[in-house]
Amino acid sequence: MWKYMIDDFLLKKIIKSHIDSEELKKIEITNETLLLEDLLFDSIKFIQLVIDLEETFDVIINDLDIVKYNKYSQLSKYLQELKESKDE
Repeated sequence: MWKYMIDDFLLKKIIKSHIDSEELKKIEITNETLLLEDLLFDSIKFIQLVIDLEETFDVIINDLDIVKYNKYSQLSKYLQELKESKDE
């Protein structure tokens, strides 16, 4: 079990703040949601998202591989791991 849990609601809220389309904002973000395909993120939106995540969760994201962290569950897990390693 994780020592530190990323606030799921906050993470989803941050992701939705980077979505332009009102229709896409209505999509429920689940563990299987894909940033590229489902939410139509591009590399610029992803970088903007990374900056917001770093500031909000007080972490440094070194890996900007949008394909690797395309799925919501992958991104959430990565943030948890970063936060835990920072707190150790």
